[in-house]
Amino acid sequence: MLRTQQVAAALSFLLVVASGSAAADSDATFFATPMQDPTSQGFIVPLPEIEPADLATDLRETRTDLEARRLHFREVAEDTRMTTGKFILALIAPGGFLLAAGSEIVHTQAENKVASLDEEIQELGVDLEMFEGIARDRRIILARYP
Repeated sequence: MLRTQQVAAALSFLLVVASGSAAADSDATFFATPMQDPTSQGFIVPLPEIEPADLATDLRETRTDLEARRLHFREVAEDTRMTTGKFILALIAPGGFLLAAGSEIVHTQAENKVASLDEEIQELGVDLEMFEGIARDRRIILARYP
C-alpha cells in the first residue's frame, strides 16, 4: 500500500515537471495544480461561500451582545465600589473586613472584564467596518490555500 502511494506520488511529480517544461517550451502560461485538503481523501470539496452582508449583520449582533455585557459589568463595578459608608460598615460590623475584601475582589474583576470587553468591541468594530465596506463595494477577496 505504501509502495503504491510512493509510486503514484513520483509519477504525479514527473507529470507536473513534464507539463511545466512543455508549457515553458510553448510559451504558454503554466498553472500549478492546487494541493488537496488532506482530510478530503482525494475528493474535491466545495468551500462554503459567506455573504459579506450576512457576516456584517452577525458582527453587528455580536457587538450589541458585547456592549450589553459591558454595561452589565459596569453596573456590577459601580455597585461593588468601596464607598465611605461601606468602609464604616466594614469597621463596625463583625466580619465586615471579609465582606469588604470580597466586594473589592468582585469590583476588580468587573473592572478587568469591562476593560477586556472594551478591547474586544474595538477589534470587532474594525472587522465590522471592513466587512461593511466589502458588502458595500462588493470587492472580491482572494485566498490562497497553503
